[in-house]
Amino acid sequence: MLPELDKIKDKRTLLVMEKLLQLRDRRVYFALNHHRNTHGNPMDFAGNKHLREIYNSLAQEMVLQGSVQSLKTEFGIIDHLACASLGLAVFFVLPKYESRGTFVQNRVDKCIQMVNEYKKFLSSGFFDNVAMKSFGKGVIKYVGSNVVGDFREFPGDVMFVEEMDDCDQLNLKFAEDRLRASNYQFKRFIGNPTVEDFGINSAYKKSDQRHWHIICQSCKEPVMLDWFNCVVNTILDSDGIPKDYELLDSDSKEV
Repeated sequence: MLPELDKIKDKRTLLVMEKLLQLRDRRVYFALNHHRNTHGNPMDFAGNKHLREIYNSLAQEMVLQGSVQSLKTEFGIIDHLACASLGLAVFFVLPKYESRGTFVQNRVDKCIQMVNEYKKFLSSGFFDNVAMKSFGKGVIKYVGSNVVGDFREFPGDVMFVEEMDDCDQLNLKFAEDRLRASNYQFKRFIGNPTVEDFGINSAYKKSDQRHWHIICQSCKEPVMLDWFNCVVNTILDSDGIPKDYELLDSDSKEV
């Protein structure tokens, strides 16, 4: 017979895994069958194969570090709507209070209005503004990281942090406090790295640090795409400081 504390822990583990499986299925269902971006285009998984493992993930905590236009924010939009549709309370942190309206109206509201499946989750009597939305059985609160007063009185299940490097890093600690009473405590950190060991890069280094690889057509080995390893060779001065670069492939031309 397990001690009472172990029973509670084991029950919570099963509850969390059940919700993660539901979330994975709902996220993939939205992405494959219904989602449209701000230009009205569907998701392209054939041309963006790096997305497949991300959308199929069962991780409680995810750190998405990458370049611009790598569809990280699109994942955040789909994922946070999937979370809310399953009855979870979502705490969505944006860098600035001042830019919250632009993000919600242009990236979230516009998307919901284009997708009939999303509209089904907007029941009669729902509240819908740039600060709070009810979506399915869940609720979403959008806050700016620069307004600490918004980090109160919201018991959340999931935390999203968008453009992490641009956020107030000290206030992000208060965001995590919003999840303490939840059985789930799912976390999503999204951003483009700016400085090593800061913001999204610091969070990434605490993760399992997965990279996207492609198969080299010459050696048939998996290769991680990197500008300085695959495209250019850095030329150093006598003090070891980078001063210029040269193309690794002499047949290539600069564009």
